[in-house]
Amino acid sequence: MRPSSIELERYFVTDLNVSANLTFDENKPTGLTIDDLATEPECFSEKADPRHWMIRLRVKNTENKERNTPYFFSIEVAGFFKVNENVPSERVGDFARINGASILYGTAREVLRNAMSLGPHAPILLPAVCFLDATPETAQPKTPPRKRTLPEATKKTPRKRTLPGKEVS
Repeated sequence: MRPSSIELERYFVTDLNVSANLTFDENKPTGLTIDDLATEPECFSEKADPRHWMIRLRVKNTENKERNTPYFFSIEVAGFFKVNENVPSERVGDFARINGASILYGTAREVLRNAMSLGPHAPILLPAVCFLDATPETAQPKTPPRKRTLPEATKKTPRKRTLPGKEVS
């Protein structure tokens, strides 16, 4: 293990909206696909120090009433990052955009999951994503993408889980 070459100095949630889908049927498969998610990163470097970045990331799903999704949601997270000196100057921008957006996505994913856990349905765990080829000019799949679905929501019932040497409810 080694330290990361990007440091998250601070972050905060600037917008959060989670709405339960009152027509969600727990007995039917979840209809939310990865194509129903939108991620919108915005990245800004400081003019005085190009190794300091502010990144805003919005993650949302579309409110498609025909899909059997337990929740509709949107979140915006902002973070301040510093790229370490070991990253070559010509790679700082791409490095900050890719890694900063990835760190904020993990934060947004967990904040959404926590908010959904307070709702009437089981929370959705958003899929892991990669921001490496997030720009339209580089994201050109050679084969048509296959339709992928998010893990199905399970009924919200208490489960006993065990950890080594502990029982957790």
